[in-house]
Amino acid sequence: MILPKTIKDTREGLLKKEFSAVELVDAYLERINNYDKDLNSFITVTSEKAYEDAKRISSLSSNLPLLGVVTSLKDLFSTKGIRTTAGSKVLEGYIPDYSATVVKRLEEAGAIIIGKTNCDAWAHGASGENSDFGETKNPWNNQFVPGGSSSGSAVAVASEFSLISTGTDTCG
Repeated sequence: MILPKTIKDTREGLLKKEFSAVELVDAYLERINNYDKDLNSFITVTSEKAYEDAKRISSLSSNLPLLGVVTSLKDLFSTKGIRTTAGSKVLEGYIPDYSATVVKRLEEAGAIIIGKTNCDAWAHGASGENSDFGETKNPWNNQFVPGGSSSGSAVAVASEFSLISTGTDTCG
């Protein structure tokens, strides 16, 4: 499947039934499974949630601005029921019982959450080399860093593991 390049292309493709939300999730997960082992952009891939979100899409209003848009989240944002580590082993087993406002708003807008991306521990750093879960690699040349505390989010978008992703300035 050729992945849509924009939010508009995603919404239009879904509405015209050129592809389904489940097919989108399949395609993004295939890319993650094939390429992320070398890039380390994800700390947690949420396949089950992505499929649940994709199935939910058919019952949502077609007017939603992010209808079917596959989204990754910097692992700094609390996500109900999904491990949230902030790139630190200190929080390795933390599963919040609430979602951050940005996560709720993305879901309300019709986004599909595919996973939590790597970041420098506690979002302190500027290179993507300081995560307790390993360095994030630059997808164009893995001898270089992608840069930024939101390195996993940048790599996820650049590598077509998600169409959009959340990021922050250093330290949130």
